[in-house]
Amino acid sequence: MGTYDIAQICREGHVVNTMARDYPESNEAFCAKCGSATVTACDGCQAAIRGHYHVPGVLGGFAFDRPSYCQACGAPYPWTTSALAAAADLADEADGLSAQERDELKATFPDLVRDTARTQGAALRFRRLAAKGGKGAADALRSVLIEVVAEGAKKALWP
Repeated sequence: MGTYDIAQICREGHVVNTMARDYPESNEAFCAKCGSATVTACDGCQAAIRGHYHVPGVLGGFAFDRPSYCQACGAPYPWTTSALAAAADLADEADGLSAQERDELKATFPDLVRDTARTQGAALRFRRLAAKGGKGAADALRSVLIEVVAEGAKKALWP
């Protein structure tokens, strides 16, 4: 029916080109927003990152949703790993939480970025712990995680 082009995305998650194969003149070695190197394939298995979906006879396009995980091997893309690490650093700074609560908060992150049966429970724990950590911590975590959190978790966390 249709085919995927290749996406070029920087290692921090800024989309550079959703049609890197068809429009290589728009490719960039480094991101203009953050200076990070760009990639077009999974670091683990080298599968191309799915880009724009072409349907014969249909002009225009479909919205591009930046993936968090490789469709070929399931490994997290660099921007997912980076966001999870940044969120863990922020959790360590949440003054209103005990060390155990910080660890519990960090344990919710992997389940928030995957749409699984555990996502809703993780969202509930995240909301409770982030609120206890303080508004500043909760807002900072939201800004770091919003782009990688699964859609179901987004609805539960930030309606």
